[in-house]
Amino acid sequence: MSEHKPDKWVILKIKTSDSVLYKVMGGWYGGYLGSDTWRINSGITKVELDGDMYKFHGSSGSVYLCHKNNYGMTVLMGSVLPEDDRLEVLDDSDFTGLLGGA
Repeated sequence: MSEHKPDKWVILKIKTSDSVLYKVMGGWYGGYLGSDTWRINSGITKVELDGDMYKFHGSSGSVYLCHKNNYGMTVLMGSVLPEDDRLEVLDDSDFTGLLGGA
């Protein structure tokens, strides 16, 4: 299991022909000598709230530890998202019920 702690994060809702998927998109600032990076998880299977941190479990076994106050996108994250009617960036909310209690 790998853990990821993004500096900024959003929840993506992706509609397919027969289902809806929810994924975490995380972004990290590279700092002075590094480059900003981003990644999208494999698909959320479980959501937990631990204090001010969401724990988003992915279907690959990874866990994204996301601070509630860091919801939003970096410039890089916004630049790589395609314009697509099947893709929606959800508004900041209480994500514990995202999967219908799952």
